[in-house]
Amino acid sequence: MSFVKILPIVAVVAVVGFMSLQGCRHRAPFCKADFADKALARIDARIEKLNLNEAQRQKYDEIKASAKRDFASFTEKRKKVHEEIGAELNEHTPDARKIARIALTAHKERPQKFEEYVTKLVELYEMLDDGQKAQVVDEMRKHHDRMQCR
Repeated sequence: MSFVKILPIVAVVAVVGFMSLQGCRHRAPFCKADFADKALARIDARIEKLNLNEAQRQKYDEIKASAKRDFASFTEKRKKVHEEIGAELNEHTPDARKIARIALTAHKERPQKFEEYVTKLVELYEMLDDGQKAQVVDEMRKHHDRMQCR
């Protein structure tokens, strides 16, 4: 076989291998219907420890409502992308470039959403009093320590 004939096969195997490394479960937890509720419940538990005042609670509730909508949207988009890639993989000769385009297009809005939520969370953080900020920083330090690359 020539290199030109092998290249698409290698590309497809690389993309599928990379995607399989992203989640080793039969059904990724972020695709399940209750993912948003479970993720937000974990956040709620941490937020409750801060004893937010009314203005802080209102800001958090706005962020939470927006996040819940976005989680649902992302889940639907992720399912659609999975189906599109699966359909291409089921072709007799899958097109690696098409699979790459599908994957890259699907992730274009994520950086903007990430920036949007970071900004919203910083706004909420700035509303906290010194004691609440200290609690948040302590939790962030614990999380940072657990997530170190060693």
